[in-house]
Amino acid sequence: MFRPLGLTHLSQRRTFSSSTLQFAVYKSKSFSRKTKYDPSKNRKGSGKDKRFNKLLVSENYKRSATDQEVHEKLPVFSAENLHLDEVVKFKKTSYQKLHILGAFKPNQFNELYSRPITLSRKVETSQIHEFVTKSLSSSSKENRLIITGDLGVGKSTMLTQFHALALEQDSVILHISNMDALVDGSNDFKYNSATGLYEQPMATRDLLKKWFSLNKNVFDKINLSKPYSPTFDMARNQKPIAFSEKNTLREVLGKLLYNPAVNRANLFQFLMDELAAQESIPVFLTIDNFSALCHYANTRYRDKHNNPIYFQKFQLSKTFVEFIGGDKTFHKGAIVAATKFDHKDTDTIPVALGLREPDYYATFDQWDRKFTEQLVRNGKPEHLHVKRLSKEQVRALVEHMLECKVIPHEIEKRGFSREDDIHEVLPRLSEMEYLLSGNGNPRELYKNCVFSYI
Repeated sequence: MFRPLGLTHLSQRRTFSSSTLQFAVYKSKSFSRKTKYDPSKNRKGSGKDKRFNKLLVSENYKRSATDQEVHEKLPVFSAENLHLDEVVKFKKTSYQKLHILGAFKPNQFNELYSRPITLSRKVETSQIHEFVTKSLSSSSKENRLIITGDLGVGKSTMLTQFHALALEQDSVILHISNMDALVDGSNDFKYNSATGLYEQPMATRDLLKKWFSLNKNVFDKINLSKPYSPTFDMARNQKPIAFSEKNTLREVLGKLLYNPAVNRANLFQFLMDELAAQESIPVFLTIDNFSALCHYANTRYRDKHNNPIYFQKFQLSKTFVEFIGGDKTFHKGAIVAATKFDHKDTDTIPVALGLREPDYYATFDQWDRKFTEQLVRNGKPEHLHVKRLSKEQVRALVEHMLECKVIPHEIEKRGFSREDDIHEVLPRLSEMEYLLSGNGNPRELYKNCVFSYI
């Protein structure tokens, strides 16, 4: 029979003898020969607590670049002259706006140079240029493009080239640089019972601020299609806001965007509706890491019953999908989305693009059938598959890195001599780099050439 442990049992517990304790203390001393604590031995070294891709942003490595003279001689990338299969620079007026867009990412090795450069490709860049030209005079419903490709081949770079060409036009660019941030559970959210959707106030605020900073000069040319009455989260303490007779999109956003009492979800919906209503200026909606909507189809957010929330239950994601699928449209413009290879491989986007046959027995994790149907409801989107670099393109990049003295020891490392004629060495060197980079993967090319000296 089980009996609870009483005081009598506690008193009967075996205790350690003094000799046992002495032995334990003696053994513990044998592991440490220190007789006094020396704090100087625990000083923090010169190492950093950030990952390398974060250090690239914070340490400003590009200030030590010595490529200024080479950069000045580079051809300018423009719609008039693409300089196909050449290393090119962007227009001076475009650099600031491209930085606002978040076009230059840490893992693209832009920090090797004083200013980012790009390789204009014969096939992919030409297709991007044709797509931009077509979208200037037709609706976004007819101009929907999805960019795919292997890891590190330049999907985001193609998106940047699209932005550079679009910035030459009098247009509005709405860019989401990282779709993961809207579905991975990293932002605050709240439920709106009136719309039945979840709102993300901080993420919405950040998007609106970036878009306003980039497009405010163009917003000044867009008049409102109807009067707008803002919604306030704290209406009790809010004074009425008066607008002038000009009543442009820039004025409304300028007065409301930085007011903490304004409901950002309502302001976001107002902006998208006004851009869809106006007919004079092209609007380009671009998304990087678009495949996050498949990777996190059931997002990392949870409802009140602790169930994961489907991504189209969020106002931001639902609105973007409506434009991507063509249910909503801009009178002029385009929708461009680039996938991310690191996301899990599902059938959702490949089936929509006609790259795979649908498996009707597939689970939801493998195929989001509803999303696929939305993508093709108004016609199949166009597809751009970014391929690996050719040998000639690899040679152009290697030659540029040698001219900029980014890889000064690469000639000797590959078994050549510095006294050799560079014009004789370059073809053989670029051939070796092509093979070592996995037959022309741009990211692997930079890794092989640069990381040996870090």
